[in-house]
Amino acid sequence: EAFKRITNTDSSNWMTSITLPNSVTTIGDFAFYMCFSLKTVTIPESVTSIGQYAFGSCYDLVEINCQPTTPPTLGYGAFNNVSATCYVPTGSVDTYKANWSEYEGNIEGREF
Repeated sequence: EAFKRITNTDSSNWMTSITLPNSVTTIGDFAFYMCFSLKTVTIPESVTSIGQYAFGSCYDLVEINCQPTTPPTLGYGAFNNVSATCYVPTGSVDTYKANWSEYEGNIEGREF
């Protein structure tokens, strides 16, 4: 059975890139917190929420590909201490910037 929720991972020393499957709808609190080696992540269209500190303190994260056309809800500090560029669907840039105002300077459009 496909999983729908990602919870805390023990991935800080080995994971450099991840593409979440379309079955995932929720990225749980602290799911990738302090995953120091993570550089790129792809969040599928199916994700509707990203939990507290889900990617917090992923200092080496440089690229987030967030594919949902509707911005997922963000928990507090979801991308705390992350300066990665967040690529979102081109037609959704303004909506993301309005909904993710804390990270609006990092949001850019991309065709997926």
